[in-house]
Amino acid sequence: MEIEIVDRIEKLILYKEEWQEILNEHSNDNPFIEIDWIISWWSYFGKQHELFVLMIEESNSITGFCPFMATKKMGYKELTFIGKPQAGYMDFILGDKDKGEIILLVMDFLFRLPGQYLYNFFGLYGEGLSYKLVKGYLQERGVSFFIYKL
Repeated sequence: MEIEIVDRIEKLILYKEEWQEILNEHSNDNPFIEIDWIISWWSYFGKQHELFVLMIEESNSITGFCPFMATKKMGYKELTFIGKPQAGYMDFILGDKDKGEIILLVMDFLFRLPGQYLYNFFGLYGEGLSYKLVKGYLQERGVSFFIYKL
């Protein structure tokens, strides 16, 4: 599997069909991860952020997206889901079949990024599989983290 960073909205729009196909295959019920919502949100609020969508490919086929954005802070960048704080729930755009393997790959990728990052997974549903996989990854590696639940 390979990960590519999509850093321009014009490029992301080219993958609209693949994004929607993944959501349709898994009966998505979260409006905040719909590609049209992401594009619309970005058109209003994206100027103060850097697009940082991770696109996962395997055997020349797109298997998922991680809809992140990076925001410059004092001496570091905060990486979070696109839509913060307007999006109430966010998630990775992945099928359940390889979700565990792909999230581990994504987390390894994120922790190897050069520079200083704060990873903020605001919006992950606390009872969802993605949340449990991210939390397990951090616990297994002894990474300090903070959880805030409503």
